[in-house]
Amino acid sequence: MEKKYCCDKFKALATGRKEYGLNIRIVKLSQSFVERGQLTFDRSFMITEGYSGGINECKKVLAIEYCPFCGTRLNKFYKSGDYVQEVVSL
Repeated sequence: MEKKYCCDKFKALATGRKEYGLNIRIVKLSQSFVERGQLTFDRSFMITEGYSGGINECKKVLAIEYCPFCGTRLNKFYKSGDYVQEVVSL
């Protein structure tokens, strides 16, 4: 079954190669990361420039809560772990 995205523009940036241009990354946060930050969610949504290593090596990151194209609240829409692209365990 094909994954459903909130809009076509979000899908284009989220499914493209992370090495090129701007992209959206859906990152799962480790439990220790969540507890240290006292967060109520276990994933983060980020707009990044292209990079070849893990998200920790990315030079510029902008965390987002809502889709910049359609306004969807991302943590409410992307609940499934199937969308996670990387795991951060800082």
